[in-house]
Amino acid sequence: MFRKTIIVQFLLWWSYSFALDSTLTINLDSVNKYKIKPVGGVNTNFFLSPEKYNDEQLWIAVEQAKIPVIRFPGGLGNWYDWRESRINTEDRPVLKFMENIVPKSVPLDSIISLAKIHSCEISYVINIYDTDDSIVDLILHLLKEDAPVKWIEIGSENYHKALSDEIDGPGGYLQRAKVLSVLIRENGYKGKMGIVLAPNGVPGKKDYPNLRRWNEVLSDKETDEFDAVILHYYPSVKNLGFKSAIQEGVHELAQVLDAVEKQFPEKEIWVTEWNIGRPANIPESNTMSHAIFSANMLKQFSESEVKLACYHILAGRGWELVGPDRFTIEYESNSDIRLIRRVPYFVFSLFNNMQIDGYIHSGKFQNVEYFILWDEDIVNILLWSESAICIPINIEYEEYTIQFINGIKIQGDLMANNGSLLQGVNKRKILWKENVIPEKVSVPKFEGPGVTHLNFSIKSKDIN
Repeated sequence: MFRKTIIVQFLLWWSYSFALDSTLTINLDSVNKYKIKPVGGVNTNFFLSPEKYNDEQLWIAVEQAKIPVIRFPGGLGNWYDWRESRINTEDRPVLKFMENIVPKSVPLDSIISLAKIHSCEISYVINIYDTDDSIVDLILHLLKEDAPVKWIEIGSENYHKALSDEIDGPGGYLQRAKVLSVLIRENGYKGKMGIVLAPNGVPGKKDYPNLRRWNEVLSDKETDEFDAVILHYYPSVKNLGFKSAIQEGVHELAQVLDAVEKQFPEKEIWVTEWNIGRPANIPESNTMSHAIFSANMLKQFSESEVKLACYHILAGRGWELVGPDRFTIEYESNSDIRLIRRVPYFVFSLFNNMQIDGYIHSGKFQNVEYFILWDEDIVNILLWSESAICIPINIEYEEYTIQFINGIKIQGDLMANNGSLLQGVNKRKILWKENVIPEKVSVPKFEGPGVTHLNFSIKSKDIN
């Protein structure tokens, strides 16, 4: 009996010694200024999702995650009839994935009201195929309703062949965008406007001459009317596989953004859709691994010149932040749907809730990435890793006392999805290994795999 006890104690000591890594000590000596910018926004596409656009559960989730901006009508803006509150594909070319869409009503005024109630600003996607009179009336309506529209996107992904052909290519698109910019300004809109870039250079989409040509045509023309260029960033899962897509997607983002800055040096960059690329309903979607990819992307957006970023997608199917807890991806329109928060949702909640104006710093220790925002009162640190690792955290800052306040973590298997059973691409049901829910952190440490937010106070040592 004594021998067994000794063996157990040794094994516990051995396990703890190798699981607990050396302390991460961070000295806040950086002087890089930081101002809050809306890079933790979300794209909406209520026409393609089974969830109701006005579902109370959905908007509670938006408010609790402090989502700063929603993009509406989203990727289907090119077909949105704002007067009829529906998608209109009649007598117009459509993309293949839209052929079986049944239009649903999503009233603009309802979205405006919900955005106001839940403290969201709006990036509005103009239907450039609409009539001039209708677009003028839209702008006047937005102003009349005091809609929180801070950004206007002149179209969405108009480089796709069906959409591009309808407006005579990139030259025709730019000409149409210029006409609309004049109408929008003349009728009182004072916010910022952006034009659509093609995703040239995005991992898995590097060798498409038509995408390169689209951007070259826009960069060769005078575009002073516009404040920004709009990029959609989807590292291709189809061409690269999930693991390579999330790795290259993070590592090559800075290079892609740098190329855009050089090609359009006087423009802001808005990334109004980003995620892993299709197919969306792969087993890795919405998992802890997907959430860690999201943390990496949010850090990069924060440190870059990107002024606006919206994740794809708030609610939908396959890669949503909030989605239905159902046994299959075959949805029934008349059934009640209980919405659950997928694992990446909690990364957005942690990230948006740590936002403060002040200073910024980031780094990597062993396999743990970290991102820090602080001012004269508070230090917020976000840490994440795919590794099973435990690291105590220590913050130091000149002649100041740093005191740990509290923390929140999500931790779990890299394939944890917060779903129940989901029908896979091969029509077989997959039981996810576990679910992930936020947990309180009582001591300053990071435990992986997962994402952790720690909160510290700063006090001068001269203050008693």
